[in-house]
Amino acid sequence: TASAPGCMRYLGARKTLICTIAYMVLTTILAAFVLCGPACRDRVWLFAPIWGVGFGVFYAANNAAWTELVPPDAVAQFMALYYFAAQILSW
Repeated sequence: TASAPGCMRYLGARKTLICTIAYMVLTTILAAFVLCGPACRDRVWLFAPIWGVGFGVFYAANNAAWTELVPPDAVAQFMALYYFAAQILSW
């Protein structure tokens, strides 16, 4: 998303990742109170874009934070391991 590079430019990838996790937790807690049951299903569309932005920033910040944690000369090998593990876990 367009907001992920801006956040990472000012906060850094790790702080952006932590802020995004907090944002998603707070949004989900708020949704638990607002979405009271089947009668409130029309309100889900209010939270869909909020969750979508959160997931977009989360995945961008997650990849950037991963590259900050690994040694600079081994980024390619660690990213290959990262994507391999993601494929295995999603299978």
